[in-house]
Amino acid sequence: MNLFVKHVLAFLLMLAIAPAHWGKAQELKTFTSLKEALKDPLAVKKLTLEGKKLRKFPKVIIKCKNLEELNLNNNWIDSIPREISKLVNLKKLHVSKNRLVHVSFAINGLQKLVFLNLGNNRLRKFPIGLCNMNKLEELYLWKNYFKNIPKAIKGMSSMRYMDLSQNPIPYRQKFIIQKYLPRAEINFW
Repeated sequence: MNLFVKHVLAFLLMLAIAPAHWGKAQELKTFTSLKEALKDPLAVKKLTLEGKKLRKFPKVIIKCKNLEELNLNNNWIDSIPREISKLVNLKKLHVSKNRLVHVSFAINGLQKLVFLNLGNNRLRKFPIGLCNMNKLEELYLWKNYFKNIPKAIKGMSSMRYMDLSQNPIPYRQKFIIQKYLPRAEINFW
């Protein structure tokens, strides 16, 4: 086969597979501005508003119906509202290093969620809504104020890793938690 034919075949092959790769690249685009994301909210899959000094959870985020990953780390948010349940495609939620004192029970409406980071907040009560989330695999609750974890965590059947470090959980309670989630790696330290 001559060189010209080889180049033409290589070019045609690239044209055939390129659209699949372009779609994936577009899918992975991370929006870092709420203003930009709201220009075409249905195109937003990943939104990072880390360190934007947000005082409240921006409820307009629910317009991003296809959102799969939301990063609100390093803000001043004090609660996660019930409207969060409208983000039905959300798989990863990062809300560490905020001022959370309350997480709405409605969070259990996020049935596709596999990753949740609520570390370094001001939570005193374990968000009971999490116990019904059967797809949740990774949960980060480090550096909060939990003394007790509810028995209902037994329902977290997909849990593979839970970080409860830097919480004032009594030693005896730690054994009970491990019994409730025998297949999960639990970090208490």
